[in-house]
Amino acid sequence: MQILECKTAGIHGSRLWRDGVPEYVQLQVMHQLAVTGKQAADVAVLIGGQELQVFRIERDESLIEQLIAL
Repeated sequence: MQILECKTAGIHGSRLWRDGVPEYVQLQVMHQLAVTGKQAADVAVLIGGQELQVFRIERDESLIEQLIAL
């Protein structure tokens, strides 16, 4: 079983995806990886209702430790 996080971004929100997955989504996915024990997850985003982009996020143990500490 794989993790797939699906998002949509409108015209105004598309700027957040210009350089890849926004930090708030990366943190959300890292939490999912921490809870499930999985090594990676895919993030799919539909931008402006027309452009599909898919990104892979790999597990980051140091980031997971920081999330747990918080």
